[in-house]
Amino acid sequence: MKKLNILFLVALSGFLFGCSTPYIKAQGKYFSGDPAAAEEILAPAAEKEVEKSGKNKNLYLWDLGVYRFFQGNYDGAIESFHAGVVDADMLHTAGETVGAAFTSASSQNYVGDPVEVSLAYFYLGLSYYMKGDYQNALVGFRRSLEEDISKDLARQGDIGITNYMMGEVFFRTGRYDDAAVAFKRAVDYKEGFLPGYAGMYQSNVNLNRVSDLGIIEEKIVSIGGQGYFDGVRENSGSGITLLMMSGRASKVKSDAFTGAFRNRAEFTQPDPYWKGRVDENSGEYRLYLADRMHDHFEDQGGAGDEVKKQATRALVSEGMKAIPVLSLFAPSTAADVRYWPTLPGGFYVGYFPLEPGSYSVEVTGVNRSGADPDTGNQWDGIEVKENRRTLVVMNSFGSVSRLRVRETVSEEEEGGGDEEEID
Repeated sequence: MKKLNILFLVALSGFLFGCSTPYIKAQGKYFSGDPAAAEEILAPAAEKEVEKSGKNKNLYLWDLGVYRFFQGNYDGAIESFHAGVVDADMLHTAGETVGAAFTSASSQNYVGDPVEVSLAYFYLGLSYYMKGDYQNALVGFRRSLEEDISKDLARQGDIGITNYMMGEVFFRTGRYDDAAVAFKRAVDYKEGFLPGYAGMYQSNVNLNRVSDLGIIEEKIVSIGGQGYFDGVRENSGSGITLLMMSGRASKVKSDAFTGAFRNRAEFTQPDPYWKGRVDENSGEYRLYLADRMHDHFEDQGGAGDEVKKQATRALVSEGMKAIPVLSLFAPSTAADVRYWPTLPGGFYVGYFPLEPGSYSVEVTGVNRSGADPDTGNQWDGIEVKENRRTLVVMNSFGSVSRLRVRETVSEEEEGGGDEEEID
């Protein structure tokens, strides 16, 4: 009998796996390091969601955009994120964290938490950047900041990685005053973020603004050492910027009491840092945490008065369900537990100040015990030009102990088209 039970469970699990949706199957391929297979599985289902404006439209299109981005298909990624982003008026009435409690999740179109919408615009801006279309990259990044709401008004628009990438765009296009402001916003969000201080220093040098250089120099030396600062000073803007999208975003579950509210829970995973080496004989460079998504999820839980109102309604609903005559009229309290699972848990950035030339770059994930869980991942022939930062984008698929990365280097075209209106 025990053997039969085991065989039944194996057969049942195989049946359930076989019946999993294309959305779930595609994520499995993506997290195993195969975004091309993920796109092939998800694309037909995403097209159907777009045609019928289905309840999962945003989720499918955002995932599809990610899969395309990490294949270097930036036009396809832009198409997906353009079709998936939503109007702010649909979003900010109460925040989906509490606003989904009293209607059936199956009947709703997925909108997304504010930070998810913000990151959809971030990916849109980053896709334009990788095409060399810096005007539209700025449009996407600005919309990313506009969508970042917070219970603390002073913290609205504080997406650290978006501010940093805006600094990269401004620096690339010679708008050094704006670059200095954007890099400062990035370090204001994440104290000790060395690439932001390096960007501030080089922006001020290009502006001949010497009054602030001493303070910034002290910061850079205290964090990165004298040798790193010497490289920043000697190379006025040339080098390699590494952007690592690391781990997975917080998962969503309903609360234990009424099931009416969405709670964010972080995945249990190693707490890594990333290090890079340029060519075999150079020193190591550390990648620094620019942004952690769970911080934003915790900050965007909705206004306090709205939470109290929804909680009161949830209790009333539960009371009605306990009375047979009234149970038929009780509003649904099932929370919408859908979320964007391919969103990274954190963004790490390393800026390597280098003279113009061709370089090999190796990146390794390191856990907090100091052990290297994998050998390094290396790319050869990365070109650095005078006063230009070459951007290399990577992604860790799954845990640090099973490092999977993809590399994408921005094209050389300057400008790249007319500015579009991104809705």
